[in-house]
Amino acid sequence: MQRKKQDGGFTATPFLPSTVQDTYHALKTLRNLKALCLKIEYESTTDKSLIKWLKEKKLEKEPKIFYFLIRIRQITGLIIDKSLVKKYIHTFKGVINLERYFYLAKLLEVAKTNLANLLRIKKNLNAI
Repeated sequence: MQRKKQDGGFTATPFLPSTVQDTYHALKTLRNLKALCLKIEYESTTDKSLIKWLKEKKLEKEPKIFYFLIRIRQITGLIIDKSLVKKYIHTFKGVINLERYFYLAKLLEVAKTNLANLLRIKKNLNAI
């Protein structure tokens, strides 16, 4: 818990501010450690500073960060607006590289949408 910041998020190093990526990986790691039956005193669903931090975050334009924000919401027990996720996917504009394509596909999983729907954004596919 040394990487937990006062703002509610997590960081890779105590000298930097919290980030969405670091927070996602910290929460995922803590959840995996609990699954291994290790005694972890932290509970993300009741961490008020984390939930406040998360609610203050704007949904990012970058698919990777958008995905991490959505997954953090799931981990903390917040409701996911699947229509918002679907809208994000179908209105995404920008060059689509392999990483972006990957995270758009991951967002489809979150939204419980068929992977074939990802092909609808293929018209934006400028580079893979």
